[in-house]
Amino acid sequence: MQITVTAGHRGVFDIQLCDSYPETEDCFHSIHTFSIDQSPEGLYGNVSFPVQLPNNITCDRCVL
Repeated sequence: MQITVTAGHRGVFDIQLCDSYPETEDCFHSIHTFSIDQSPEGLYGNVSFPVQLPNNITCDRCVL
């Protein structure tokens, strides 16, 4: 996954997954995939990191 950080305020990115349609807030809150803690200096610019679905999740249509 690649994101572009335009203001490095430090903090956490929470990546959530929904594996059903239509996507709802409850669906996204039911499957927490991972969090990314920013460095003490903060992040800025294009940031890439690996993403892997949880072992117990398979789907034809997933939305992050």
